Amino acid sequence: MAKGFLESVREDIQERECKRLREERNKLWDILDDIDTLDDSCRGSDSKFRINARKHVKRRFKVLESDGQVLYRAGESPESS
Repeated sequence: MAKGFLESVREDIQERECKRLREERNKLWDILDDIDTLDDSCRGSDSKFRINARKHVKRRFKVLESDGQVLYRAGESPESS
């Protein structure tokens, strides 16, 4: 039996949401990986590591934001999540 219109729309929305979640996951992983690499390159200089790690940590706000309680997509308000 052929898929109905609403079922096709639902599947399309699910696919786009899964793609968006994979992209967010990969961006956050990249930040962690960059910090890990930074740890290797700054071995022996804790202050250099902390200064540079803060720059990488700020990148998380391009992916997700928080009001201190709830995570939500960057650029969206917590009410719209």
